[in-house]
Amino acid sequence: MIDEIDAGIHFSRFKEFWKIILEVAFANNTQLIVTTHNEECIHYYYEALKELGESYSNKGRIVQCKEFDQKITIHTYDFNSLHLAQDRGIELRGGQ
Repeated sequence: MIDEIDAGIHFSRFKEFWKIILEVAFANNTQLIVTTHNEECIHYYYEALKELGESYSNKGRIVQCKEFDQKITIHTYDFNSLHLAQDRGIELRGGQ
């Protein structure tokens, strides 16, 4: 579990950073749970999954938690729906 994974990482290094983290987790059969509010970090997560291929992208997810009307809603984006969300400008960071 890594809170605010983007802290201290320059945006120009996000994709390579994600690739390394994902490759190590995949090789060790380890589930990653990370948080971020950084839109670029999310974008490069998607790009890293895309470049690493189907075996990675099939396992990648983004889970969005939002509070609305004093209730928390949760939406899960798999690789394909993440692609659509980014193309359509859907806010993935839990905001309105």
